[in-house]
Amino acid sequence: MAIRHLLSSVDLAVMLATQPLHIHWAVIILMMTIYDGIVDTVNGGADFTRLAFDQTAPECRSQ
Repeated sequence: MAIRHLLSSVDLAVMLATQPLHIHWAVIILMMTIYDGIVDTVNGGADFTRLAFDQTAPECRSQ
């Protein structure tokens, strides 16, 4: 699951980086993904992307 999350984040970052005005978003997404991986590795705990998604999509909340 973590690999799929990483690949989708990198894919989104690459897509945004191809648009000249969106390079800063690509950098932000990559930084968030790296931070997310570090937090998961150190804590083995909740990642901010999952928590943010859970708050915006009630049907996808963690059980």
